[in-house]
Amino acid sequence: MSLIVLPLHPIHRLKKAAEPLLALLAREIANAADALAARDARLAKVSLDRLRDADLTDVEMILGAADEVVRISPIRWHNRSALQGWQRGAGLMMRSLVQSRPLMVALETAIRHDEPLPDTLQRALRDLSTAVGHVQHSFAPSRRQPTGSRRAALSAIRLAHGALTSGLRLNGTNVAAQIKIIAVNTLRATGLSKADAEELEREVAPDPAAGARSGGGATTGDEGTHATVAGPDERDS
Repeated sequence: MSLIVLPLHPIHRLKKAAEPLLALLAREIANAADALAARDARLAKVSLDRLRDADLTDVEMILGAADEVVRISPIRWHNRSALQGWQRGAGLMMRSLVQSRPLMVALETAIRHDEPLPDTLQRALRDLSTAVGHVQHSFAPSRRQPTGSRRAALSAIRLAHGALTSGLRLNGTNVAAQIKIIAVNTLRATGLSKADAEELEREVAPDPAAGARSGGGATTGDEGTHATVAGPDERDS
């Protein structure tokens, strides 16, 4: 009964829990770019440890509780649209935070093994950091298009795709692939549908093998990564 009389403000609670994690993700991706530029595996390991220490429990709990408050409280019904934007956006970006951990593992290993890591990967990481740093402004419905975050995410995809075609080894390939996955999640977090985000990805990073395929057979390389991005999303409407 107390929830109905004095309900918590779901978006404020969600912002308070999610914003520090979004800031952490953007910051550590930028630090990863610094580690790559300096070829410093220790810096990459520091970022990995910080991302591993990030606790997403509060965000997950608040997402569920906030949804319940809006459902049962007429006072909060006007928040439904904005809350849905935050639920979807924060959910996708928390997934991206988890996805950033294998990115850091691959980067640290690539540096330690002295794998070729072109400058385009560093630039892709910096653009990805920018995209993540601005994405939360797109969560709530708005007449303004979130061009800054989307533009940076698309640039990260384009640069990572260019690196993938430059002859990377195993760990460098994993770094580039994870950048693309996180960037696509970021595009979706700005309000784009899965199909629209993937269409934009194909426009800036076309699959060179696509023209040679005549049917819907199995694919390899980037398509394997693409299939991961296109997996089921329980937060999609």
